[in-house]
Amino acid sequence: MKQAYPKVLSKLADKELIIYVLDAVTKVETTEVILVVGYKGEDVKALLTPMFPKVKFANQPEQLGTGHAVICARDQVSDGITDILVLCGDTPMISSNSLQALFDLHSKSKAEATILTADLDDPTGYGRIIRGSAGDVVGITEQADASDEVKKVKEINSGIYLFKRSALLDNLSKLKSDNNQGEYYLTDIIKILFNGKKKIAGLKIKNPDEIIGINTIEQLSYLENLISGK
Repeated sequence: MKQAYPKVLSKLADKELIIYVLDAVTKVETTEVILVVGYKGEDVKALLTPMFPKVKFANQPEQLGTGHAVICARDQVSDGITDILVLCGDTPMISSNSLQALFDLHSKSKAEATILTADLDDPTGYGRIIRGSAGDVVGITEQADASDEVKKVKEINSGIYLFKRSALLDNLSKLKSDNNQGEYYLTDIIKILFNGKKKIAGLKIKNPDEIIGINTIEQLSYLENLISGK
């Protein structure tokens, strides 16, 4: 985004991206919310603490990937939490209805992990959902690691997951950074669960605009036009 402040503080229709996400999360029956902050995290805390006083913060001193972000928050997960929802702070259109549907499928399917997905006409830049012959999720391949064949897959990973507590926390220590980006991918937890013959569910939502992550000014402008009805 080439800006001097954290991306989640970028404004969409005069409201910071992270506020949209927290508004959606807090409308679902969540017990606690932990927000991982890094670059200029104090600015994020200063904005959000008065508005969401119950939110806890975890610091990610280095940007070493999504898996690393969860590792940084691991010790703040309270005892008694049975399921952990993981989502990004730059997806402002995510709705509480979709999050509730994710919880419902996760419970009904008794999955170890449930992934929110969507089909995109142009999935470039997103991790691709890999499904088996029975339609179950067998893995996620990041764009940087995808073969030409995998890049043709239009179903993408939203970056929003619901895990059973043990399925996530017990496997974080198994993550490795031996990939093209040198990062710890949270998506590798899905691979670990699959290799362990654990059930992985996927909820494909109808409106892909809900899971657009803001990485460019063009994406921000697209959502501005969407909200304004242009």
